[in-house]
Amino acid sequence: MNGTNCANTLAQELRYRVTAGEAYYTPGCTSSSQCVFPNAIIPQSAFSAPTNALPKYVPLPNLGSDFTTSANKETLRDDQAGARIDANTRLGMVSGYYFVDDYAFVNPYGATSVPGFSTTSNGRAQMINLGITKSFGASSVNELRLEYMRDLPFTQCSGWRGAPFGCFPGFTGIFPMQPQLQGVEQVSFNNFNIGASQKFLVVLDNTYEVKDNFSKVIGTHTLKFGGTFGYSQVSYKFTFALNGTFGFNGTETGSDWADFLIGAPYQCQQGLQLPMYSRGRDYAVYGQDSWRATQHLTVNYGLRWEVSTPWWETHNQVEGLLPSVSRRYFRERPTAGSSRATLGFPPPWLRRATTILPRAWVSLILPMPREACWANCWAGPARRASVPDGASIILL
Repeated sequence: MNGTNCANTLAQELRYRVTAGEAYYTPGCTSSSQCVFPNAIIPQSAFSAPTNALPKYVPLPNLGSDFTTSANKETLRDDQAGARIDANTRLGMVSGYYFVDDYAFVNPYGATSVPGFSTTSNGRAQMINLGITKSFGASSVNELRLEYMRDLPFTQCSGWRGAPFGCFPGFTGIFPMQPQLQGVEQVSFNNFNIGASQKFLVVLDNTYEVKDNFSKVIGTHTLKFGGTFGYSQVSYKFTFALNGTFGFNGTETGSDWADFLIGAPYQCQQGLQLPMYSRGRDYAVYGQDSWRATQHLTVNYGLRWEVSTPWWETHNQVEGLLPSVSRRYFRERPTAGSSRATLGFPPPWLRRATTILPRAWVSLILPMPREACWANCWAGPARRASVPDGASIILL
């Protein structure tokens, strides 16, 4: 038993005396005077609120102590098509090419290691290539190409099992920052995890390119000159843990499942990430010569100059930490190295404010608690707990 807060909370729920430092269970314990949970049984009165709703998502063993199934299969749909057209015109040989690849991949275990929480990875890639080849007499030719490629992959959760709140049924502690993607909260244990995926990715990649090449034959020399210009747009929308995740590993009781039953997570995560709109340019020019010096000797030489600009964010929303600026969702300003804070749900730094930090992430890594019973974390604003000495608040 770690800390007086936890002891007092369990004493109220169990209705018998519990003291700080007392063992949760020892072999041979049959009385509440010897340990917190006699006979290694946790009474339902000590269960945290979400514990009553979540075990139904954990499948029962069907092969000894393990669970196995082959009922859920990965599925992939991949449709591809292409078309090409060529025509002789007064402008020269005009050619056009179009290609599309539309796909959908369903992974039944994309979010968890148990059935029921699948993810989908969909996308569509397209390319358009237009070219004009024009001859100037018998010794000169010019090739102009316009290219456009668009790639749109995205990953989302497709196996939600509808919890009415951001975390769990009956639990209103975490403010859901992505309400449209609410589902059963993701909960991890030592050997498995449950819950809807907390990772959502959308990437929109547009690439534009112009190329021109001019060739001319002069005697035994074949000269070629040209250049290229490219412009890339990448809109990257990745979110993780916007609606919160929890982890149990046995830090409090020695058993991850027992920690879960009494509501004692070792880790709680909730993050806020905004889209990034990256842009980049590249261009190059070159010249080369293929010289047929003799009937048996051809010399090739040339020079090329390339430039690739650094990528930039079109809205200047580069990730950064401004400790003096208030957040929209993380109002208070915890400082790096802080060892104590208020963790009740919803804590002040999860409430709305009026300004926003462009990109922020908060992760609470909670070691062995000494002054907190994490069962309090599930009970809402009325029951608060303190982050123990030695806990760390990490801002990335």
